[in-house]
Amino acid sequence: YITANFAGIVSKLCADLLFGEAPTFTINNGQDDLDEIIGDNSLQTICHTMALSSSYRGDCVFKVRFGKFRDWDERPYPIIEAVPSQWFFPTVDANNVMGMSEAVIAWTRKIGHDLFLRREIHQPGRIINELYRMDSENHVGEQLPLNYLDEYAGLKEVEDTGYPGLLVEYVPNWRLDDCFWGISDYFDLLPL
Repeated sequence: YITANFAGIVSKLCADLLFGEAPTFTINNGQDDLDEIIGDNSLQTICHTMALSSSYRGDCVFKVRFGKFRDWDERPYPIIEAVPSQWFFPTVDANNVMGMSEAVIAWTRKIGHDLFLRREIHQPGRIINELYRMDSENHVGEQLPLNYLDEYAGLKEVEDTGYPGLLVEYVPNWRLDDCFWGISDYFDLLPL
């Protein structure tokens, strides 16, 4: 029997050592804007949370977007947010097993008795937004226009990001040189 959760203690200690104190970011131009983005997004808290999650699951995913934190916000902000790993589906770069050429973020959304699938396809310089009706929990049905659901009515089907890369960043906990996916610190402990 394991009488103390030493794995959890180690994960928490590592996360605290990495992000227990706020890191300092400095740039030549736009320091005030950068400080505002870091503060608005509670970046230290997000990074601490993701370090803990990554230790257990083996990876974490960050997404950057420009929008509102909450529906009642008066203006949009640059947003850095965590994406649950189970929503992340990368296209691994054919020439680099540790790189990705695009990424899909997909999740289900239940409204009343109806189940929908929402997909964001992140490609260099653009995001493709899609909405599908789910025929069952495991079967994707017909594609619907985004405005079928009020919450997605303002989204464009194709958004140009103005950035030449992806607005999704995959961070593995640790990994081997022949695999894209990260490895959990608990991989050899869980069977015990």
